[in-house]
Amino acid sequence: PKRLRKSKKLRSARTVRDPIHNQIDIPGVCWEIIDTPEFQRLRHLKQTGMVFRVYPSAVHSRFEHSLGVCYLAGKWVDHFREVQPDLEITEKDKYCVMLAGLCHDWGHGPYSHVFDGEFIPSVKARSNDVKDDGGGGDAHGWTHEQASQNMIDFALEKNQISLVEYGLDAK
Repeated sequence: PKRLRKSKKLRSARTVRDPIHNQIDIPGVCWEIIDTPEFQRLRHLKQTGMVFRVYPSAVHSRFEHSLGVCYLAGKWVDHFREVQPDLEITEKDKYCVMLAGLCHDWGHGPYSHVFDGEFIPSVKARSNDVKDDGGGGDAHGWTHEQASQNMIDFALEKNQISLVEYGLDAK
């Protein structure tokens, strides 16, 4: 396996202009993920699937959506820190929640849930002679959530990203 790269410098937070929330701050640890080719592919996947065929202005991407979820996840953590200080929520906790929000849709394919619920089971059924079990995945349990987890593992290794530098580890 490839060795994880040792960054000379941690990435800085960056501000992004958002049409809903105005300016949003995204921490450097998130840019480690955002700047990978694997995450950038979300720029080309529509969040609303085929809805744009009926509503032409419904065209935001999974990339934009993921940035917004990341930001809102951070705001949610900040709120709980303020109203429930006894939870002792750390910056590490906040980064983990923001990364989860950022990466939650990474495993989606084109055409949103149509790809997940129709295309994948259909292809798997033909290739493996199995039928859709109706449980949100095919008979082999494929889901976009599992694909997201696989994509994260793949991108971290391929791009030699170490989140330990940001205080994140397996704990």
